[in-house]
Amino acid sequence: DLATTRNNLSLGSFGSNDRLMSRITHNVAADSLLIHDQEITFRGVRGTNITAIRVSQVGSNSPTATRIAGGLGSEFVTIRIRSDRGRAFSYTILVYA
Repeated sequence: DLATTRNNLSLGSFGSNDRLMSRITHNVAADSLLIHDQEITFRGVRGTNITAIRVSQVGSNSPTATRIAGGLGSEFVTIRIRSDRGRAFSYTILVYA
């Protein structure tokens, strides 16, 4: 299914020929009464196929991460991160190809 939601995502696997294409650290500060809802997109170079994606939550504020487009076998991936009301979040996103 296209949307896979949880605090941490681990999609695909990487082998000895794969490289880390991107390391994205995404932080959002807490703001009372607001729900943060953000999309982060990685676009690889033409002909690059994503083999693995790791989305790791830092801390324990219980946000959710969802793959909403692209992903394994694609040249891009879009991850949606959503916080609980009034909560901060911090994620590290690793993309391998």
